[in-house]
Amino acid sequence: MHPAQQPPFATTAIIYVIVIALFVWRMARPQRMSVLRLWIMPVILLAITAFSIYANIYAAALTGEVPPADWQIAAVLVLGAILGIPLGFLRGRHSEVKPTERPGVMYVHSSPVIILIWLAAFVARAVLRAVLPHAHAGTALGGDGLMAFAMAALITSYYAIYKKYRLAVQQARMA
Repeated sequence: MHPAQQPPFATTAIIYVIVIALFVWRMARPQRMSVLRLWIMPVILLAITAFSIYANIYAAALTGEVPPADWQIAAVLVLGAILGIPLGFLRGRHSEVKPTERPGVMYVHSSPVIILIWLAAFVARAVLRAVLPHAHAGTALGGDGLMAFAMAALITSYYAIYKKYRLAVQQARMA
């Protein structure tokens, strides 16, 4: 029995590009969303990010490389998150948020910049590993820091959007 063949790299890349382009295009338009839906994307992206970091550590162990120490990974993740929080607040502050007539539902017009930063962090991480294959631990740490930066910015921006929504609802009740 023959193992299943992998699709060509170009086919896989085209599929990824199409999915990412649709995702970014959708994020660039104003959307009506519930408070619950506001948190779905960050949770999914956080899960993908966590899995990617874990898979990187696991892959290093499988190839016989010594993965970075846990404290190094934690330090880089914390540093990346600390640096990403201000960008997230800035993006959230500049997003347009309006409550609708339905409770718990809002119109949000936000920029896809944070998603593009998250995607750029994934690409930069892959490029670092490809360009510097012998510096695996260092490139993995740098990539993990970029991912933490992007995730912190994303989560913080959605928190700021949520706070803007709550403020708009309170102001609408007082009027």
